[in-house]
Amino acid sequence: MKYNCIKLIILMILLVNIRAMSQNQQDSSKISLRISASESAIKLRWAANNPVLWKSCLQNGFAVERYTISRNGEVLEEREKKILSQGLKPASLDDWEIPATKNEYAAIIAQAIYGDSFETTGMKTDNLQGMIDQTLELEQRYNFALYCADMSFEAATLAGWAFTDDQVVPDECYLYRVIPLDASGRARKEVNYGFDHCCTGEITELPSPIQLHAESGDRSVMLFWNNELMKHFFSAYQIERSSNNQDFIPLGKPFAAIGDERDGYVMYRDSLPENNIPYYYRIRGINPFGEAGSPSDTIRVIGEPVLPYVPQIINGRVNDDGTANIEWTFDEKGNDEIHSFTLMQSARSSGEYYPLISNISKETRNIFFKELLPVNYLVIVAEPLYGKSAGSYPYMLITPDSIPPEAPTGLSAEADSSGIIRIRWNANHEADLEGYRIFKYNLPDEEPVVIIDSLLPEPNYTDSTDLYNLNPYVYYRIKALDKRYNQSEFSLPLQVEKPLKTQPSSPVLTSFRVDKTGIYLEWISCPDEFCAQHILYRKQKDSLQYDLVKLFDGADITSYEDTTVEGGNTYVYFLTAQSKWGVESLPCQALQVTASLSAPSKAIQKIHHKWDPEERQLSLSWEVTGRERIRSYRLFRSENQAPISLWKETEDLFVTDHNLKTGYIYHYQIQAIYSNGRISERKELIINH
Repeated sequence: MKYNCIKLIILMILLVNIRAMSQNQQDSSKISLRISASESAIKLRWAANNPVLWKSCLQNGFAVERYTISRNGEVLEEREKKILSQGLKPASLDDWEIPATKNEYAAIIAQAIYGDSFETTGMKTDNLQGMIDQTLELEQRYNFALYCADMSFEAATLAGWAFTDDQVVPDECYLYRVIPLDASGRARKEVNYGFDHCCTGEITELPSPIQLHAESGDRSVMLFWNNELMKHFFSAYQIERSSNNQDFIPLGKPFAAIGDERDGYVMYRDSLPENNIPYYYRIRGINPFGEAGSPSDTIRVIGEPVLPYVPQIINGRVNDDGTANIEWTFDEKGNDEIHSFTLMQSARSSGEYYPLISNISKETRNIFFKELLPVNYLVIVAEPLYGKSAGSYPYMLITPDSIPPEAPTGLSAEADSSGIIRIRWNANHEADLEGYRIFKYNLPDEEPVVIIDSLLPEPNYTDSTDLYNLNPYVYYRIKALDKRYNQSEFSLPLQVEKPLKTQPSSPVLTSFRVDKTGIYLEWISCPDEFCAQHILYRKQKDSLQYDLVKLFDGADITSYEDTTVEGGNTYVYFLTAQSKWGVESLPCQALQVTASLSAPSKAIQKIHHKWDPEERQLSLSWEVTGRERIRSYRLFRSENQAPISLWKETEDLFVTDHNLKTGYIYHYQIQAIYSNGRISERKELIINH
């Protein structure tokens, strides 16, 4: 009872999946059409893309239409439509009788279409099982019929899935449509029709199969060729063989690449009549129209007998004097079929093996040797008189060693602004070196922790670190390990400075003093180790924009006198600290100070001018007092009643104004800028041209 319940549940799940699959097939139903052209006719082959549509088309048939779209190279304004066939269905059962006796593909298609049963599995046990079997049977009929139609164009034509248009006209191009019909003979709109086009005279050329190669065995060969690139053209392949590389004979019926494909390559096994004799193979592709393409390149194959006896290493040891010996077994009956043994050696079980000792007597079963690796994988090979050799399974022999490698040296690192750290060190030169293990820690007195479990094969590693914590350094140490996992001592520690993105501590403005020369400020600097500079900002009280006043390198400077202020103005100051990586601290608490009123000096004593009417330019020069304390001069200018504004700044005592206009009034003012940043009174000159 329990078994029957479980069986019923499984059958219900299968039924739901089959119905869902059938529904999905109906939702995307379409007819696929392919065309092959010759000089006198155009062949059409089509297929339904699911069993449900296939069965419906068997009952209702197809309409085949042709549209002439161009003639003699000229595109027709109106396409000429011609119905090549209406209601094309499979031939009657009587019409299949003779073709089925000559063509096994026709016989299978006839059975798939008209046969009472097409079962390949178990018996119907109940109604539910019967429904599942019917669905599976429909899929089997569909799959077998499509396969056989691809193998025989004659059978596909009888089944109503192919058509030959022999009413073509030279220099015309056609568009073909294959339309599935419903029970009333009208086109089914829910199904995508088959479309393709072709021009007369466009002979379809088939490519040659490519990348054919072979692996020979004992009176056998396995052929491989690329089907991934060829399956768009071919549905089957004809294998051909020759014993003289001239007369090639087909090997049986065309071979369909179904279920024998691996990584895009088709596999085909053939038996060779004899070993040690060359045979030649080539293949031709066959398309769904039964047309064969050009042959592939030819390959030469020789069958080689397989030695029936295989040696086996049973013991191996390393001696105190540094030599080693191994023992193996080999059936004495095989001595007459070999000429010697060869000892092969590799550093890895799956690596490449190299001959260590050759031409070992076929009577020998024990041998000594000196050429030892730290880890030896050994294979003893029986060399036959004919055919392929036979080797033992690899035998591992480890040379005792307790000496660890040297500690790695030359550690260096580069850290970028994103927190990526690239670490390098000098490569160790031990012959049995296996790799490196890297350790990391955040404080000098912490225990190093291994970063990754696997060994690093190369002397470099890329790590990442957090740039927002308070640790300014990260530390690394390296160990080297040999193939026996003997570990070296730690390398010297590598300290890597991190480009931290955390903000440094803010400085503090502590006091100020106002005198006639300016405003004197004092502060407490940022205490952080990586503070690179301090930045002083200032603005006038009613301004929204702060200006940079001065940069102070390091943290030693703790005061500054601002002599660029103007008396009576109120200023707001604040300081920030900046780390060596360019990260600026929060501003300290702002300080508001009013500058002392003091009369500006009268540095400009007299202004001289000279007018050049030809060049229309005015030359200005001036006399000053205390010139050694003056850094530069500012000149202000206006025309007529326009507001006066800064014109230029110069270190010279003269300037020329070009392109003056007649009838204009020009106002000039000159002001001295002292080395300490203070400014003088402005001296004015008015010129009327």
